[in-house]
Amino acid sequence: MTGLKKAKEVRTQLLDIMQQQKIPITSSGSDWDIVRKAICSAYFHNAAKLKGIGEYNNCRSGMPCFLHPSSALYGLGYTPDYIVYHELVYTSKEYMQCVTAVDPEWLAEMGPMFFSIKVSLQALLALKPCIADLQEFSDALPLQNCAEGSCFI
Repeated sequence: MTGLKKAKEVRTQLLDIMQQQKIPITSSGSDWDIVRKAICSAYFHNAAKLKGIGEYNNCRSGMPCFLHPSSALYGLGYTPDYIVYHELVYTSKEYMQCVTAVDPEWLAEMGPMFFSIKVSLQALLALKPCIADLQEFSDALPLQNCAEGSCFI
């Protein structure tokens, strides 16, 4: 079965289920980030980070893996920094198939037990004036209902 026929079959099944459950049918329109984020939510455990041209390292195991030459991302002209994949196929190398580009923030959001976002020293230094202003602001506010260590403004 070709990929498009399979996609049409799955779409028909999903439409039937949605109609049976009386779920409104809506479209993401041209906002593909919604679709990519949904894929990321299912495959965050198969995330990989760019190491070199067409070469990635699995984010959890560190295992090197490569974009399969048949992948649409392979000849895209640029390689995304983070991807998720459906499966690995081993020939002469570990090749990823069914690959989707994702934002690293999505990985931290969808799989917080595996991923977190590191804040660089430069980012912390950039936030320092904002934190100082916030501290001055909060010091100027009166505190009420302070009992047993919990204070409300």
